[in-house]
Amino acid sequence: MHEMVNRRTGGAGVSGAPVANVDELLDGYYLPGPERKHKSPTKRLINHKNSAWEHKKRITGGVARGEYSQTYCISPGKTYVIEPEGGELPYELAHKSPQKFYSQVLNQDILKYHVKMRGKLVGEWTQRPLLKIIDSIKQKLI
Repeated sequence: MHEMVNRRTGGAGVSGAPVANVDELLDGYYLPGPERKHKSPTKRLINHKNSAWEHKKRITGGVARGEYSQTYCISPGKTYVIEPEGGELPYELAHKSPQKFYSQVLNQDILKYHVKMRGKLVGEWTQRPLLKIIDSIKQKLI
């Protein structure tokens, strides 16, 4: 026991000064923003699971999906269905010609459905988020 107390207070092989403030370690990790600390992570996980089940029921009955689509349940109450215009990505092309693969993927439009809890399914044609970032960078450079 004495050995443990000695290590915690800075002796027996521990180098460096003890940290005076926990805030220095976290360096603003819990600043207010889009993600907040939750009162109960278990309740949040249960809400996320229930939300995913409800949304997938609504998607099954309300979205006419093609042969390839992906469903993302990102948080309780937020679910997206993404369906690329040309179907599944040609990953075999990525090994043969990466330039052609990236060009095809980034210029491909996607159909994005947003599932709302108390409303309807909202679908819109949009671009991949990475392409939006690249376009905004190009505009700022120009």
